[in-house]
Amino acid sequence: MYPLVLATYEIVCSKGYDADTAAAVKSFLTVAANEGQASLSQAGYIALPDEFKQRLLTSVEAIA
Repeated sequence: MYPLVLATYEIVCSKGYDADTAAAVKSFLTVAANEGQASLSQAGYIALPDEFKQRLLTSVEAIA
């Protein structure tokens, strides 16, 4: 039996938000990349690899 693969994407703009929206988008993505990874294995998902997570967080910090 082969495992099912499901990739989830969050696509956001890197600029053009007002300050409150930019802060909310950055907060959501930061929590998803950090604390949000903790319980994924219980749901049958695999957490982000550390190298990818660091690249993601660098990109999230660049959101304006």
